Amino acid sequence: MKFLELRPEQLITSNYDILHDKNALALYFELYRTGNSLLVPPVIVMRTETALHLSPELKRLAEGQMLPEYFLTDGSHRTTAACLTHNMCQAVALFDDASLAEAKEMAQRGEIFPYNLGKDIVEEAGFLAKHFLEKSGFQTVVDKTEKLISAGEIPEAMVVYYRNFGK
Repeated sequence: MKFLELRPEQLITSNYDILHDKNALALYFELYRTGNSLLVPPVIVMRTETALHLSPELKRLAEGQMLPEYFLTDGSHRTTAACLTHNMCQAVALFDDASLAEAKEMAQRGEIFPYNLGKDIVEEAGFLAKHFLEKSGFQTVVDKTEKLISAGEIPEAMVVYYRNFGK
């Protein structure tokens, strides 16, 4: 298992157009804004090259594109809050079946959220492929944050902070 600090532009995130839990975003935003980012559980990521190697469908979708280094597999609200406050994202990276097993153990100990991890790393890459086959196109956390702001999904106070502070 590898622990990382990643910038929001290093992460490919889901293509959902709405926030599923504005309360979660508000909590993470405040933790990041007040300098308590270590209280935010790490997100789960997979190296882009690993995901593309393990999933022919995902590789086909990404053909000819320059993609960031990591796919986000879990943690959209946390990474959006990090982006809005100009912070790095704490992450744990999945590389192989051993790192996946370690992530499952971390979830059992309460160190990361009990995300529904696949039975093996190939299945985990398949989850990414399924999402991006249904919701075509790739975007970074920064791209998604801007899209959510334009759609009115982000509370105004957070947008003001993002635009004016913390840079």
